[in-house]
Amino acid sequence: MYLQLTLSELTSYLSDAIDAGISSYEQSLRPKGDLVKQAEVKRYLASKGARPHDLHTWVEQGLVHAQKTSEAQNASVYYSITEVKRVMCAIKLKQLYNDSTIRQQEAASRLARTYTNQDDCRERNKIKKLLKTF
Repeated sequence: MYLQLTLSELTSYLSDAIDAGISSYEQSLRPKGDLVKQAEVKRYLASKGARPHDLHTWVEQGLVHAQKTSEAQNASVYYSITEVKRVMCAIKLKQLYNDSTIRQQEAASRLARTYTNQDDCRERNKIKKLLKTF
């Protein structure tokens, strides 16, 4: 499978992955210094183009873990910014993979439609087998 990326897209993916790696290293040095309030995480998500509601979804799925500083009902909720960055990086890479897979399927489908003659039956069968692998 080949991926076609512009230089700016590649730079974006790499910088997100590097940022998550640096955050992970910093978290290993100062575990409590990695915690950020929920409002700050939502602002961070909005600045990166994600929906702030995604945080709630990730918590429900167990991808990000909420931490409270006390047992009080209205205590501040904190999140690890490293966990959030890792999830965002994984989601971007999964979207990249899905987009490239869809593009390949569309290209194979267009190619299959060009073979309509009975003489091209063998070629059509090869393409059908190729489409089944997706």
